[in-house]
Amino acid sequence: MIYAINKQTKEHHVLKNGSSHDAGKEVEGRPSGHIWRMIQADADGWIPWNGGECPLPDEVRFDAMFRDGDSTNNNSPKFWRWSHYGVPIDIIAYRPISILNEQQELTMHPTDKLAAARKALEAAQKQYDEALAEHQADYPWLHGDDKPARDLPPEEWRVGDVVEWVSHGPLGCTKGTSYRIVGFKWVKASLKIIVVDDQNDRIGYRASAFRFHSRP
Repeated sequence: MIYAINKQTKEHHVLKNGSSHDAGKEVEGRPSGHIWRMIQADADGWIPWNGGECPLPDEVRFDAMFRDGDSTNNNSPKFWRWSHYGVPIDIIAYRPISILNEQQELTMHPTDKLAAARKALEAAQKQYDEALAEHQADYPWLHGDDKPARDLPPEEWRVGDVVEWVSHGPLGCTKGTSYRIVGFKWVKASLKIIVVDDQNDRIGYRASAFRFHSRP
């Protein structure tokens, strides 16, 4: 069940043909210009409550559920404590009984529904753009924007990358010399890379002896 709640008057109406996709949307009412917020309730009409200012208008009959599992029925919501203090009598959900009994339904105008959908799409697009920008900053080479950082780990190296010798070993390699990767293989659970030097001599050695230099 979806409620449409007037942010100015606190009126609650059941949204006719509402679905979970409508939850969280806000639309401008006609002709008042008031903003209506769509809230998800359970099948019995209970709305979760996280504390704050009284969410109901005056003289509305409602049910309230407390943190300890008890519930009550009343018609003076403004006289109840709606803030949370972490105690058993905190209200954690409420249900506007008079609205449910009278079936006060609200039908969203197609233009408003389109506007709400566009607003939700814009919010999703913004979230996507932010995630994309973060991914491009972390992995620019995957987007063709730049060369990868020098600290690219061995598991992300690939054939054609240039690596730099940083160790001392029996191969006579000079520390700081750059080599091009031409292959990989595993030897006793350790990653070994096959590289070539400027004389086209092939060298095979553990990946830990190199560090990433660049990706042409």
